[in-house]
Amino acid sequence: TGETIFILFLYSIACNIRVKFLIPIFTLSVAAACVSLPYLTDGGTLESDRQVFVRVLIMVVIFALCLAAAFTIERESRKTFLLHKNVVRLTEETKSTAARINGLLEAMLPESVLQRVAAGEDRIFDVAEMATVSFSDVAGFTNWSSTRTSEQVVQMVSTLVSAYDVAALECQVAKVKTIGDAY
Repeated sequence: TGETIFILFLYSIACNIRVKFLIPIFTLSVAAACVSLPYLTDGGTLESDRQVFVRVLIMVVIFALCLAAAFTIERESRKTFLLHKNVVRLTEETKSTAARINGLLEAMLPESVLQRVAAGEDRIFDVAEMATVSFSDVAGFTNWSSTRTSEQVVQMVSTLVSAYDVAALECQVAKVKTIGDAY
């Protein structure tokens, strides 16, 4: 019937429009229903006018329900979008933080220790019957570096640390930490 087509039309409008258009469309549809009320009657009795009014009222209520459903769907879609956007942002931040932490750990710990941590060991230690611990520090480095450019200081420290790294590999020893000019 015509009423069914009208209801389906209103429902399709309600489901496909943006929220900011819901109130004006609802107002226009109520106005259209009120204006068309005299034309919907068959010009007959008061009873038929009431029936037409009830039908129009039912259509308006159904349309209002459709609008409420469309509003709820739109609101939930927006919430879902914002939640997804936050999840993506937090995931990227987590990946970035994890990469920085891994970089720091790689700079501070030997590869064998990192592998053991990755394997799930929580107490990592090795027993050595004999061990030698060596500390080195460049004497007079602070005074020397105060008379040089930053590039010269970085170049000298880089050359020194690289030489120590080569020696450590040749002697099969592990570097624990390098801080400034201390190795």
